This record gives sequence, structure tokens and C-alpha cells, in this order.
Amino acid sequence: MHYKIQEAARMLGISPQTLRFYEQYGISVHERVGDGQYRHYSNTSIDLLMSLRKCRNCGFTVAQTAEIIRQEDGAQLALTLQERAEAMERQAEMQTRIAQSLRAAAELLQRSKSLIGRYEVRKRPAGCALIIKRPGTERLDAHAMARVAEWAEWMPLVRWMTRYPLVRSAGEAGTEKGFMTDEKTAAFLGAERQEGAERLPECACLYTVIRWHSAQGEPIAGVREGLAYMEKNGIRIAGAPVVSTFWNVNVKDDPISYGECWFPTQNE
Repeated sequence: MHYKIQEAARMLGISPQTLRFYEQYGISVHERVGDGQYRHYSNTSIDLLMSLRKCRNCGFTVAQTAEIIRQEDGAQLALTLQERAEAMERQAEMQTRIAQSLRAAAELLQRSKSLIGRYEVRKRPAGCALIIKRPGTERLDAHAMARVAEWAEWMPLVRWMTRYPLVRSAGEAGTEKGFMTDEKTAAFLGAERQEGAERLPECACLYTVIRWHSAQGEPIAGVREGLAYMEKNGIRIAGAPVVSTFWNVNVKDDPISYGECWFPTQNE
């Protein structure tokens, strides 16, 4: 039995134009019949095209699919399929982690009104950071900038962070800028193995959520409020406050940022 190109395309759930495109890679076997030399596809052609559709649905490119269909070595084909399966599993885990990150951000945004200005003792989870701007500098670290694009690609699994090493004179010049993420996510992404990556140990912190107008500068006002709260309540700061931005909005050209703020305290 033979099928016209429209019939073959319909069986595969693709357009005739796509079927013609596959021909450029030599993976669409058909016959020319009749005076008009129209394309016709046999049952064997349909079987081959079903394998093609299977490969495409598995995420292989057209060029990769052409190589797979022509592969006679079963062991090599098995290796190719295994590698793709592993890649798909990683992609699935990546999507799961991104979904979890979005849910966490959504929960923080829903609770932001009640969390802003409220302080509580929490353990800041161990994590990993990439610092790209050091205190007292106007420019970003050229060495670390080589890895910025990859860390940005990992968002929202990583967050933009601002750290204030000089807590008594915290301000633009005294800040560190970079990315941060938790320990498990860093291990999954391989971020901890990158040159320049810094381990962030778990530590006891005073925690709050802050909101600031980005156009008006750093989240320094929220940091200062937290430091004032600690001083008023006799809580000693034991390390650099860290602000991790979990969402940004831009309403009427007024950028607003939301972040979690961590103030390390003396260990109990």
C-alpha cells in the first residue's frame, strides 16, 4: 500500500513541508509514481518515518535522527539512546527544581506583607556563591565574569545576592555582588566545582524579608533596619549580612525588588 505525502504527513502528525525538509537529510524514503512523479510512501517508508518521529519526540535533532536511523551498530545505538535518556532525566530534574523554586518564590510573595519587618531566628542553609564584585571596587571582577553567563542561565535555581562585609559602614562601595544557591542545588548544577566558587557554611541568623525600590539604590535601608533591630535587642552580629533577591517587578517604570535578608548571629 502506498500513501500520498498529505496522508503520510497526517499519519505522523506533521506537515508535508516538514516531511520534505526531512528529505534533505536523506531520512524520508519515498517513491515517485505516475506521470506527475508524485511522492508516494510505502508501508516500509511509514515504519521508518515512525522511528524518525520517535527520535524527534525524544529530543534528537534532525541531523542526529538521520545518524541514528542509519546506525547499524547495536552497541553504539544503545549508547546513544542511553546518553539521551540520562540527559532527559537531568532535564526533568531541572524542571522539577525550577518548579519548586517558583513555588517557594510564590509563597514568599503571598506572605511578603506579613514577613516584611518581622524578624525570626533561622538557620541559613549551607550553600555556594560566586562573587563577581568586591568591596571598594566600581567594576565587576573580570576573572569571575567568565562564569557569569552560566550562573545566569541557572536562574531561578540561583539568586542574585548582595553581601555587606563592612556592616558598620554598609553602602554601595562596601558591598559584594554575585550569585548564590543552596548546597544541594550547587551540587546538582556542578556550581561548587567551578573555579572561584565559594562555600557558604550553615549559620544561625536573624531572618527577614525586605522590599526595596531598585531605582533608589541598594537594599541598604532594609539591612540598616535589621542592624538597628539587633542592636536594640542586644543581638550581636557575627558575620556579613546577605540579601538574596527572589523576585523583581517593574510597575510604571518603578523597579521593585523582594529579597530574603540574613544577619549572622553568635553561635549558640
